[in-house]
Order: sequence, then C-alpha cells, then structure tokens
Amino acid sequence: MPLKVLTLNTWTGFDAHGRFRLGRYEDDLACRRRREALVDFVRHVDPDIVSLQEVFPMPGGVAELVRAIGGEFVSQVANAGVRLFGHGFPIGFSEGLVTVVRHGLSIKKSSSVKLSGPWTWFWHDAVAVQTAEARWLVEVEIAGYCHPLHVFNLHTHFSPPDTEAIREDSESCPGSSDVTKSASRSIRDGLRRRRSEIQDAFSYVHWVCQDRPALILGDLNMEPTDDWLGSLMRKEGLTDLLSSDNSPTWNPGQNPLAALSTSIDFPTGQRKTGIDMVSAFYDRLPKRVDYIFAKSFPISTKLINAHVAPAMSPEGVWFSDHSAVVAILDDTATSISPATYTKTTDPLF
Repeated sequence: MPLKVLTLNTWTGFDAHGRFRLGRYEDDLACRRRREALVDFVRHVDPDIVSLQEVFPMPGGVAELVRAIGGEFVSQVANAGVRLFGHGFPIGFSEGLVTVVRHGLSIKKSSSVKLSGPWTWFWHDAVAVQTAEARWLVEVEIAGYCHPLHVFNLHTHFSPPDTEAIREDSESCPGSSDVTKSASRSIRDGLRRRRSEIQDAFSYVHWVCQDRPALILGDLNMEPTDDWLGSLMRKEGLTDLLSSDNSPTWNPGQNPLAALSTSIDFPTGQRKTGIDMVSAFYDRLPKRVDYIFAKSFPISTKLINAHVAPAMSPEGVWFSDHSAVVAILDDTATSISPATYTKTTDPLF
C-alpha cells in the first residue's frame, strides 16, 4: 500500500519580535492569497498524510484549511500569547501544528506533548494564557493503513549555530556593537533548548511505539550535518528519508519569502541587534532543517521517492519561506518499479 507523506513549515508571516505587537511582513490579503496557494499545492501533491507547522491563525483558521484540503485533522496551538475572546497580546498572533490524514485513512487517537516553555492554557478561540514561547509534539495513531502506524509532528526552537564566520559578519554591521556578548549567550541557551526538545521528542516516540512503525515529520531547525543529531538518530534507529537528497529546505536565494528574514532591519524599520542580527546573517545561508524520519518499518518497505518541493503553487505563488519535504513509501512490495511509480503518480516540481 503506497503511502505519500508531506511536511511543511507554512510560515506565519510574522517576525516574532515584540511583546505587544509583532512585526508583520504582509497584510491580510497577501496572507489569504498564500493560504489559497498552499491549498492548491497540497491538492496537487495529493499526499495521504500532511504535517504542517507554523499554521496561522490558530485554531480559528484550521477547520477552513482542512475543509479545503480534505481529510481528518488534529491541531495544537503552540504560541498565542495572552488573550480573551479574541483580544490580547501579541495582537493578532497565534500559530501551531496541524496533522491531516486523507484518502481513507483516519485518526484512531491523538495526543500532544509540550517539549519546552512555560505553563500554558488554551480554550478554543476564546482564551489563551501563555507568557513565553512553547514547543510541542503532536502524536496521531493512524487507522486504515496496512499495519499500525504512528505519526508525530514537531517544530523545535530556532537559534543560529555558534560559528565564527556568522559572528564576524554580524559584528561588521554598523550599530550592532552588542552582538558578541548577548548573542553568544542566547545561542548557547538556544542550542541546549533545541537539543533537549529533540531528545525528549525522540524518547517519547520510542516509549510510545517501541518496535511499531512510526513517522516523525517537522522542522527541527538543525542541519543533518550536525554530529549530535546524527548520533541521536542512530541511537533511536531513525532513518532520514531525504538523506540521498540534501537539497535545502531553506533557500533565500531562491525563495523570496525566506529572503525577508535576512534583512538587518525588522519590518518596522528598527535595526536588529544581538541574537536577531546573528539570525539575519545565518538566514542568508541555504540549509536543510525539515525532515521525514521513519522508524521500525517492515523490512519489505520500499522508499519509492523522497524529494524537496519548493513552496510554490502550480500558478507560481510562493506561500511559505520553507520548502516542503515529500516522501512515498510502499509496504506492499508490489512488482511496480520505483521509476514507473514516480513518473506516473508523483508530481515532481
């Protein structure tokens, strides 16, 4: 039974800077246009399982999105600030994780695990109580596939790596005299937080699934060349389905939405400093940070195809700053060849 899966960080359109009002890169009309392009893209790729991060707005916009895509879904608000009946801070901001299953698959059960961040409480669209960034893992047990299958969706904390070249570039920019001291501390703290989130997520997957098949999809904000990540993958028995194609999923040279965060100024015109300045320079580098991991699949399972798909609709509209990762697995061990299957059913673009 062929299984096509897709993961994508859909991009909120905000710069995540500010306590009461976040900077925004687009107006409501542009956001709506991106949402429509995302729907066209998913329909065109036509996956069985869709794993989305940074879905905006949450949770109000999710039902509309899933109705357009089709299927059953589970969602988890990740970040929404403090608000009551639509009013609060940061103004107009909320985002989270969404997993959609389609084509006859269904959700047997689901759960969410907070990987980091303060105590939070969300109640529908009405109430949110959250004082700082949180990161989550969403688990879905799939029914209707040819064997038991768990799917996990996650998005871990972002901070740039501590490299001399990036620091030197940042420090060369006028007005960023505090880069070295404050950014270095933030980078170290961010790396520890991200590693803890990934470790806890993988440990939870192992505890839930044991030797049963599982897929882990999402934006890890860590590159596959990272030795720590590679060692952890081997320890947990995870296979990176995109290992033969390390095309970047973040590429500001190709994607105009990714290029927005490379500016040394916020959308408001304020000059970036410290960790924000270092992040702007790091964002100028193409990199792969999005993954589909497989764990404990039957030995007969074939990887038919795995590739990076630019976040552009068939009509040419860019709808995210990340590219999607798409993979096709076949557990039927049929006689159809990978080349034939890819050519006839997998839209590569």
